[in-house]
Amino acid sequence: MLSIPDLIKKKRDGGVLTDEQVTTFIRAVTDKTIQDCQTGAMLMAIWQKGMVVKETETLTREMMKSGEVMSWPKEWAGLMVDKHSTGGVG
Repeated sequence: MLSIPDLIKKKRDGGVLTDEQVTTFIRAVTDKTIQDCQTGAMLMAIWQKGMVVKETETLTREMMKSGEVMSWPKEWAGLMVDKHSTGGVG
């Protein structure tokens, strides 16, 4: 498994992150085990180099899993819109 700095370097250099690597990054962010400067460096690398569809799918899925999932009464089916928030930071 690559360290967070290694993941940042890989993306900075144009590499494609595996599902496991994207998951490692997102979990480090949500668990607050990553430094803010590392989060910023990864986001800059992603902005500069872009992401392939698979990376984007994995990142989205992991962000979805990081939040609270709410249950609604069955009688509400079809009456609501789903919303996911990044907590006011995105």
